[in-house]
Amino acid sequence: MKDYTNYKQYMVMLNKPYPLIYNQETAQPAIHIGTLNIVDFTGRVEVNAYPVILPLLLDDLNYVSNPFGVISPYSLYDGGNNDTSKWMNVCLLQDTVNIEDLFPMLQDYCLLENTLFLEPSEIINALKKHGYRIKMPADRNLNIYLESDDDGVSWHSAMPHKGEFADFTHFTNMWFFAAGGGSLLVNIENMVEEAVFYDSLFLENNRQVYELPNYKFFKNPDFDGDIGYINKTFTELLNEKRKIHWVLC
Repeated sequence: MKDYTNYKQYMVMLNKPYPLIYNQETAQPAIHIGTLNIVDFTGRVEVNAYPVILPLLLDDLNYVSNPFGVISPYSLYDGGNNDTSKWMNVCLLQDTVNIEDLFPMLQDYCLLENTLFLEPSEIINALKKHGYRIKMPADRNLNIYLESDDDGVSWHSAMPHKGEFADFTHFTNMWFFAAGGGSLLVNIENMVEEAVFYDSLFLENNRQVYELPNYKFFKNPDFDGDIGYINKTFTELLNEKRKIHWVLC
């Protein structure tokens, strides 16, 4: 398309596998199916690129379900300077998506400022509705690194700093977030609910109930904390929850 103000627009549609992108300003995950490029020839050549997206989480006020996508008002980059973009590339959406590839997005999404109510299941279930299968870790024993806030009130998954642990300690990038309720016990109960959701994904990966994973949580060894209590209480509560939940299902 061409107009009379010295710039041209080019719509470029992508082929599968589509990129999964995430907007760090709006907390919007989206499937990137194309790009609108606007080339400005006034003065020096500048290019603005706006993604054509299928939003994973529809906002009824702004979006409707549209199989052809919508053009985001947020640019992928401005004049070739990617630092100005609010979009983060997460991964390519193969038919099977590794849950560990989603970790950076889930971390940002679930820690969104001023709210404690965003759950990883919202994004994962949206991907499943689009036909993607979630691949879970193959290991039976999973190590998860946790960080706490300054008061030890909330805990969340994080990437350990290099050299904090022995090289043979393999950490699995799965998201856990425990906050709210005013007590560590309530926080651990929230982590158990997330684990039960992950159970359902493991079972979809053709596992049996008796093969569900064992979780062990770690923290920075230089700081005091309740990691022993967290591990003991989490394991006890999860085992009880599994006995009830999976028998009833």
